[in-house]
Amino acid sequence: MANVNLNDLPAFSYDEKTWDKFLSEVICRELNKTLIDREREIASSMKYISIRAACELLDVTKPTIYQFINEGLLTKYKMGASTRLLRAQVLELVKPVNI
Repeated sequence: MANVNLNDLPAFSYDEKTWDKFLSEVICRELNKTLIDREREIASSMKYISIRAACELLDVTKPTIYQFINEGLLTKYKMGASTRLLRAQVLELVKPVNI
């Protein structure tokens, strides 16, 4: 939580429950950013991944991955009998969510 904007801080008149909720939201947002950054770092060392790995990474089914391929969101690469995807391209589908 390196860069917290002081304008985001609630006034001190908030009750403890509101303050806890605010802190949870800030922590979740910062953790989400950190996790995505870490995944992108890992992607640079592991260029291609399997369809199964993409499913696990995105928490979707194989038909969903093939739908992403058909829609042009992902490009598949054949390596012998195997089909691979660019890990960085898969990670681009992951976007931070505001809670």
